[in-house]
Amino acid sequence: MGKARTKSAGRTAFSATLPNWVSVNPSGMFYAVTGANHIAGRTNVIAFDPLDPNVFYCGAAGGGVWKTYDGGATWAPLTDQLSALTCGALAVDPNDFLTVYFGTGEQNYSLDSYYGDGIFKSTDGGDTWVRVATTAVGRYFSTIVVDPNSSSIVYAAGSSGVYKSTNGGSTWSSTGSGNSVNSLVIDPIAPEILYCSRGGPGTNVIRKSTNSGGTWTTLTNGLPSSQAGRTQLAISQSDPLTLYASIANSSNSSLLGLYRTTD
Repeated sequence: MGKARTKSAGRTAFSATLPNWVSVNPSGMFYAVTGANHIAGRTNVIAFDPLDPNVFYCGAAGGGVWKTYDGGATWAPLTDQLSALTCGALAVDPNDFLTVYFGTGEQNYSLDSYYGDGIFKSTDGGDTWVRVATTAVGRYFSTIVVDPNSSSIVYAAGSSGVYKSTNGGSTWSSTGSGNSVNSLVIDPIAPEILYCSRGGPGTNVIRKSTNSGGTWTTLTNGLPSSQAGRTQLAISQSDPLTLYASIANSSNSSLLGLYRTTD
């Protein structure tokens, strides 16, 4: 790769603890104070630098993308000048730590989950950004994943389903997964295998592709046949045959069950 890791000369870092600040409204406005920690709204995603665990990004529901170089002790905002600050998805290219994708629009289905302005890409660790997808690819995003074997192949999941790029985000096409995709994972060893959950906040199904999103099959064996609401997926990095599905109860939003497959 041959790229040096540098901090922006003009970037201002903000301390994670703010002992000199006092909340102007500590008892309301969905705001909490715990000791010296001032807690704001939702943090939707954290994306780690593949080479340095002290360097990672977090995406806020309405506050854009922030980056830390020191394991979270200090933070710097990266996206204040972009057209949208609603963060639904982030991904660091596992093949190039300076390439970051930012999916705007928060797919959390709450009254204050605002739409975004497509997908932005940075090739310098978040210092500068270029919009690589419009809202035609999605107004809300849940996940972005980069093929671990090819930086050219990128998948973006959200309100319009799973979209795929084969040229690093320059162009995108629908994979036909179905709309309202809440979660997407890629097999780290065989990246042509993908799993997604779709159905919005209501009835969800889990689908699998074995040909890089060319076709999708709905999985049913061992999964609940009714009341399966919003579903989040996780795949084991050491054993990709093992996956977990956390499934909400569509009738009351409680946990319907945590399911595991080993095959």
